[in-house]
Amino acid sequence: MKLYYIQGTCALAPHIFARHAGIPLQAVRVEWTPDGKFVGPRNYEEINPKGKVPALDTGEAIITETQVILQYLSGFDASQPAVRGTSVEWPLLELLNFVATELHKAFSPLWLPSLARGIAREEQIGVLMRNFRTFETLLGDKDFLMGDRFTVVDAYAYTVLRWCDVHRIDLSGLDAIQRYRERIFRLPATRQALAEQA
Repeated sequence: MKLYYIQGTCALAPHIFARHAGIPLQAVRVEWTPDGKFVGPRNYEEINPKGKVPALDTGEAIITETQVILQYLSGFDASQPAVRGTSVEWPLLELLNFVATELHKAFSPLWLPSLARGIAREEQIGVLMRNFRTFETLLGDKDFLMGDRFTVVDAYAYTVLRWCDVHRIDLSGLDAIQRYRERIFRLPATRQALAEQA
């Protein structure tokens, strides 16, 4: 399988999980130019007409959207909670959706130069801080979001929470998030994926 990624994006999440689960995966770097053109081994928009990363080429199909790719990859790891057909399904999907809509999406305005400063920035950081407090409630005193085992949700959450460093968001007082980020960072799979994307 091939995972198409741009460094620093949410494509890190499936990369981390694949390394954690020992799933054979070739990471293919895509770059974009300041005028929004993709540069890569071929025209990336032929691979993913949405013009976003990640995209996973399974050899049979191209899968896009981070949480869908993560669900697909989770099926290759027998140690993962089953996504379909068990009582674990709904909590796992709820958490994936929370990360996608309340964390990932809430960072989106901060990537826009026109909205990344001043009052708009402070308002958006306020939204994120409320969502971070909810995240800490969901995490509770557990090591990982689903309990004592690393899952696809943790790969996604860690990736998104790394953007706090990029946007200089102060996490003072959010001790559980800070410990969580450090815990995921220390995992060999995380270190490997980060090194491969460096």
